[in-house]
Amino acid sequence: MKNIIYIILLIFIGCSKENDSSNKLVGKWQLIETRIGDGGNSPEWVEVDENSGYFYQLNDDTTFTSNKLNVCGNGNYTFTNEVFTLVYSCENMSSGNPPGTFKEIYYFENSNLIITPDYLNCDEGCLYKFKKVSL
Repeated sequence: MKNIIYIILLIFIGCSKENDSSNKLVGKWQLIETRIGDGGNSPEWVEVDENSGYFYQLNDDTTFTSNKLNVCGNGNYTFTNEVFTLVYSCENMSSGNPPGTFKEIYYFENSNLIITPDYLNCDEGCLYKFKKVSL
């Protein structure tokens, strides 16, 4: 009986953590820094001008808007564990796998959102730091 209660408790805690991540993701996230390797030296965080950085607006209803791509700026998102998937809603998109779909590995550092695009090949890692600017 104790094993059953333990298993139910683990499932409940796991679901609670996933819901916490969902609530943390909702809002407008502005790119503030990038960390990209330069071919051998230790990569460092580099500040991004707020006017030139892109944003993600992740809504409660799993829709999003973004100014990251010139060809499309909206769609739907899903998340599982530490990966959120953006599916752009514009027709005839050729990038992404499948086209129009981009996966971002994410985690939180302090109150910032750190993402690593799953679709980029960065030998030393590509990290992008976002600050939540509104709900």
